[in-house]
Amino acid sequence: MTPEENRKRGTDTIISEIREKTIWLLNEKSVKTLEETRKKEAEKKKKNINHSI
Repeated sequence: MTPEENRKRGTDTIISEIREKTIWLLNEKSVKTLEETRKKEAEKKKKNINHSI
């Protein structure tokens, strides 16, 4: 391989790693957001039940 091909291959590898980490971080953020939303909804339901008793 030529030095240029090696550079491109290295760059492609780095881009792939960054892409994978970005996707992983976005998934983590989505999971946390979903968990927080579910927790808030459960708290609202609990309050509504307590108010109706």
